[in-house]
Amino acid sequence: MKVMQEMLYQPKKKVYNGRSDPERFKLHQHGFQLISTPAMAAAKRNEGEAIYEAEITVSRLFPIAEAIVKHHCPGAIRAIAFDHILRNPQRLKEERAFSAKNKNTVIPPPPPVKAESSGLIKPMNNHRLASEPVVPSEPLSPTPLLLRHPSLKLGRRFRHCYSEEQATHEYYAVLAELGGSPSARLIHDKQMNALYHTKFLQGTLPHAHGDYTARSGRSRARQLLEPFTHDEKTLNYILSHRFAIINLWHAFKTVESQPLAMVTWPSSSPRDVSTSRITFPHRVGETYTVHSSDKQHWVYFDQVTPDEAILLKVYDSLEDDPHLARFCMHSAISPDPSLPSRPRESMEIRVLVLWAPNANSSLKEPFVPPHVRIDLDSHTKGIIEAPTKIENIPPSDHW
Repeated sequence: MKVMQEMLYQPKKKVYNGRSDPERFKLHQHGFQLISTPAMAAAKRNEGEAIYEAEITVSRLFPIAEAIVKHHCPGAIRAIAFDHILRNPQRLKEERAFSAKNKNTVIPPPPPVKAESSGLIKPMNNHRLASEPVVPSEPLSPTPLLLRHPSLKLGRRFRHCYSEEQATHEYYAVLAELGGSPSARLIHDKQMNALYHTKFLQGTLPHAHGDYTARSGRSRARQLLEPFTHDEKTLNYILSHRFAIINLWHAFKTVESQPLAMVTWPSSSPRDVSTSRITFPHRVGETYTVHSSDKQHWVYFDQVTPDEAILLKVYDSLEDDPHLARFCMHSAISPDPSLPSRPRESMEIRVLVLWAPNANSSLKEPFVPPHVRIDLDSHTKGIIEAPTKIENIPPSDHW
């Protein structure tokens, strides 16, 4: 096996390249698995840079992720994608720099008068918007900055606007068509504050961790399902059966830097992790922080392509099978810095998997990802949830 020499996270043992024998590592035995995902690659090609829009990810990629994960979980009744994170260090750096440079820029809202639309946008009776394609004389591509134009955050893609000026004109026209109402101006104020910020965008994580603990995995599942079950009895019945949380890690481009590395489940131990607990006003979150050990076996896959993905089991409710992976500790690692490489662009979609026999019939439809609901709520109410307490719980003999 090929060995990676330099890493952001430094375990006591070498990290091995599983590319030479990818079939060796299985999701339910080792906690992770490299799989083929041509459907994810096709969706990315079709959507282009618009994949960075939350509504596009939820509508286009979530159903694909659900089908893939369910396929790799034998006996599962339902898979529900509920969260996603975009990782692009370069894009994040550029957005932060642009925000800092333009933090005092104020764009006034349009006057409350009727404005002419250029024909791309047609108002409807209930203020919903419909897009009418206009083909330019020459095929052009929207710029990355245009793709973060505030017009895109109104819930409708202006994918046929081919300049910043054109998108701005349409954006102002939409607000004017709403009659300059308070709701329209609220949209303007909130969206201008979020100008050029991609939602759910983060950098890579250079420390080893587990996304959920034995406690937070169960509480997260309850929190997700509670609004969509008819009563407490139904919820308890679903959670009395096996359930799991699987991450689908997908690269937008072939990974040349900071690939993902995982600890095999057989080499994992509760003695190697401490619990990071963060208490918020309305919830308690927990993750595992990994401490390096001689017993850990770390694996990464070299040059993961957009036609592939890595499945990581970050939580499994089954406790009585010693051969079944319950968690997968993982981290971004660093390749040889002397080799030229482009920044990693990837996405993680979290999927809740249910084995309860009535998982399909007992849940209300449609399921709306909570991070999208929370985001909309915070934009309209100005809610910022700050932690009230942060704790570090030392390792023990139990997860």
